[in-house]
Amino acid sequence: MRIESGPQYSNDRSRAMRKPIPSLTGLRFIAAFSVLFAHALPKIFPWPEGHAVPHAYTMLEAASAEGMSLFFVLSGFVIHYNYSERLETQGGIGLINFFIARFARLYPLYLCCLAFDLLYSYSYSQLPNSWWAALPFYLTLTQSWIYLPFGDHALIYQFGLMPSVAWSISTEWFFYWVYPFICFALIRFHYIRQKVLVTLVISIVAVAMVLAAGASADRLNDLAVGGFGPVADANSHQQDSFIRWLIYFSPYSRFFEFAMGCVCASIYMQISKAPPKPNEEAWGWRALWAAIAATAVLHVLLFDGKFSDQMGDFVWLNMSFGFAIPMAIIIFCSARYNSVVARFLSLPRIVLCGEASYSIYLLHLPVIFAFRWEAAALWSPRVLIADSLRFGMTALAIIGLALTTWSLIEVPARRWLRKFRIGSKFRPAAIASDGI
Repeated sequence: MRIESGPQYSNDRSRAMRKPIPSLTGLRFIAAFSVLFAHALPKIFPWPEGHAVPHAYTMLEAASAEGMSLFFVLSGFVIHYNYSERLETQGGIGLINFFIARFARLYPLYLCCLAFDLLYSYSYSQLPNSWWAALPFYLTLTQSWIYLPFGDHALIYQFGLMPSVAWSISTEWFFYWVYPFICFALIRFHYIRQKVLVTLVISIVAVAMVLAAGASADRLNDLAVGGFGPVADANSHQQDSFIRWLIYFSPYSRFFEFAMGCVCASIYMQISKAPPKPNEEAWGWRALWAAIAATAVLHVLLFDGKFSDQMGDFVWLNMSFGFAIPMAIIIFCSARYNSVVARFLSLPRIVLCGEASYSIYLLHLPVIFAFRWEAAALWSPRVLIADSLRFGMTALAIIGLALTTWSLIEVPARRWLRKFRIGSKFRPAAIASDGI
């Protein structure tokens, strides 16, 4: 990731530059592309109705699970890497500048996408009757913070395609409000073994909460239906249901992935002052490949019906935190060690696409839906070839559009908004990237 080369303050608060980590920008593109792929697969490669869907197809369709987990863990890593020392040394000024920078990062493109979908829906008379009640939540980026159904849909699905994926932006916005508390809590831990223990505690608490919610799913579902009506029922409205919001969409469940990334960054910052020795480098490569393999194994266990049916309540981890630990290891090793994976992620074109990952994420659904109408069901190798060509055009169109909006909207708006920062010391040399 092209990490913001902001000031790093030593004990005398002299100004230094943060070291860029281009491989993490590449990881941002991988995360965005996995979401793009998962959403495009059933639209561009539709499976014939009435035919059993192969396990491989089902598992590929769930690729966004890793992508979203990678987004949130990576966000925590980069936010702590960029801002921890500024908040520690600059106090209130650092805090104000942090929120200005974060607002400048998220809001310009998000508001453009929201305005586009509102105007588009209005022009076709498709705005919901509840738009006036739902809009304040979208304007304040708090639509994922509470479960509140309107009509036949939950709050996060009140508008068009681009706002429907913006639930994660709302969840990310919640993380920013909580981050200063995480930052000052991590300052109290001076030793790596303490921080490793913190990651263990985070993991245990996160898994325990997901398992508890899963074990109580039926009871929670009944209470939600009684309180919110049929739209909250996971049996009839799975995507809009209360239990899906609680475990998958809400910031209260995904918070632990963000916190894991913050602690991971704290460990990285502490040991990055010295280059890795050959023995450490070798172990780092092994850990990276082990984490990649663990991700693949977990994906099969959590999404392949042959195994997931035997997982009991642990299957709920496919919605939240199930991939957080291997994602944290992949992020750490990609930043720390010069592996073939890190070199691939650092390729200039991969890094460029990573810079535009936020645009890719917000814009991918309208392009996918534009290309889907003539996609034929996969019933022969010839159709697979044609649909693959259509998928290639879809992906290239999304990336091209994303690079355009990144250069014409994201970067200029960010630069303009950051002029409102206060204090002469808060002048990063590059844009702070986050997990989105």
